[in-house]
Amino acid sequence: MLAGNGEPLTHKNFTSIVRKIKSEGIDIALSTNGVLFTKKIADEILDCFSWIRFSISAGTEETYKKIQRGQDGDLQRVLSNIEYASNIKKQRNIKTVLGVQIVMTPENANEILLLANLAKEYGANWFTVKTVGWNPLDVQYKNNVDLNVLASDREDLASKLENLSDENYKAIFRSNRFEIETNA
Repeated sequence: MLAGNGEPLTHKNFTSIVRKIKSEGIDIALSTNGVLFTKKIADEILDCFSWIRFSISAGTEETYKKIQRGQDGDLQRVLSNIEYASNIKKQRNIKTVLGVQIVMTPENANEILLLANLAKEYGANWFTVKTVGWNPLDVQYKNNVDLNVLASDREDLASKLENLSDENYKAIFRSNRFEIETNA
């Protein structure tokens, strides 16, 4: 899996690295914020991946920009990149699974259902919600993020996400991780 504490697509030789890995018979997956996953990249190497996870932090441009500290239009750029990849998949019969993940925080909790609907509309195969994580040694952060507030409507959210699911799209609230985090 190509992922990390930075954006894998910033490497100047990303596409040639992916092609080389694939030519060696190795399955590849990608975790990306999706801003740099352009039409050119999708055209060149979409078929090299088993799956791609787009990490998206909000359902509106305003919240997305606030959390990501990106540029105007970045959320729409990412959604358009997902849509293009989805269309390429269909046209070329590519099996790459496209997913969207959001990390639930107090800043974006009220936009999760909106993003789940957008992910489905733009052609993702799945959507998942996980909770904000923290380093167990980071007491200051843990004490300042009240995950119990986020937990108050989680059953309703999980049900609404489940109702979005169909044979082509699966929306999941990772409640087991949520319980681990809130009980930590």
